[in-house]
Amino acid sequence: MKKYITINDLAKINVHEEGQQIKALLDFTETLKPNDYVQPNDDRFLFKYNSSIYPFQLLSSLNLQKIDCNYLQNKEMRQAKSYYRTLKLVNSLDLVNPNLVIGYTLYNQFILLISTQNYIYDYSRNLIMNQDDYQKLFQFQEINRLDKYEMDAIYNYLNSQKNFNLLTEFLLNPEKKWEIDQLQDKHQYNHDGFCLKNYLLYSIDGDGAFYMDEDFQNQKYGQERIALDYFTLNPTSPSSFINNLGNNQYELQASNSKLFRFELLSNYFEINELFTHQRFKRCHENSILLAYELVNCFSNVFVVGGKQAKNDKEYYYHSWVEVEKENKTFVYDYNHNLIIEKALYQELYEAQEIARNHVSIYIDLTQNNHLCDFYLNNFLPNYFGEELNNDLKKVLSKIS
Repeated sequence: MKKYITINDLAKINVHEEGQQIKALLDFTETLKPNDYVQPNDDRFLFKYNSSIYPFQLLSSLNLQKIDCNYLQNKEMRQAKSYYRTLKLVNSLDLVNPNLVIGYTLYNQFILLISTQNYIYDYSRNLIMNQDDYQKLFQFQEINRLDKYEMDAIYNYLNSQKNFNLLTEFLLNPEKKWEIDQLQDKHQYNHDGFCLKNYLLYSIDGDGAFYMDEDFQNQKYGQERIALDYFTLNPTSPSSFINNLGNNQYELQASNSKLFRFELLSNYFEINELFTHQRFKRCHENSILLAYELVNCFSNVFVVGGKQAKNDKEYYYHSWVEVEKENKTFVYDYNHNLIIEKALYQELYEAQEIARNHVSIYIDLTQNNHLCDFYLNNFLPNYFGEELNNDLKKVLSKIS
């Protein structure tokens, strides 16, 4: 006797053709045109089915990427994309304790849904509906349920193995949960020493799970940013976007004719890593170390904990260094091997500042924490440096 359902088992499940009323519902979620079975009601819609009323909302009404809005407005496209987009959205949507729910319905042999305490989010139908209503309407049968921490553990494992063919087995087999628990134990702290569940809670790190190439599209200067990274990895390579102005000065010309003048950080620091992909890791830590070097040359050196545009709706957390000199502010970005005026940097990377700390804060933190012996990772000081320093001073005043 099989202990869990398989793809072959799912293939044997008899599915029914959608009736006239269900088709009318799905037509509405594509065209947004009311019909005999679907009518608007304040901020939601009402679906009439066999004398029952089912309130619902459209998934596309959420603050989603442009690419998801386009998919959701086409029945064939959203059904084709629902598997991978659901895997991505369960980690990136701003929901409280979301779960990935795996099962089948009267009309689907296999479906992935997002579930919260009260609602079901169905990408394949562009629906948000009360759980009980959804289960009754589509006769949904649950096979397995995974929270975002378990999904992140699965993703990290599959990514480390470079083998995502094992994903379906993790999704369909509830007995694999003990393996997932072991994976979580091994990765309960990330490379900064930060509790992984806290990272995921605040979407600091975990919302990158199951991202596709298309999730990094729709940046204002997407092509230019790719070309710039390629050039700064290998400055001798020709680029149609970049002109060498001489005297260590370069100019990036965007497709809209906007000009971005910059220098290479590697012209001032002999660090081989700046010419490798290793530089893209540990931006928070490297920004602090870079600031320590720059303070020997400049007095006004700041570490900025901020964020940069990932696509048209989402950001990722990123740190860089700012130096005030010659009545201007320049950004020194280790990850991008780049020195550039702040205003140009903010426009190019759609960068936003969250916290800005003078390098002296880090010197104080190091000294004060040496006495307290708290673990400070490389992320927290960049975003909460002043607050942490003030708290440490309070602790010291009590124990001195």
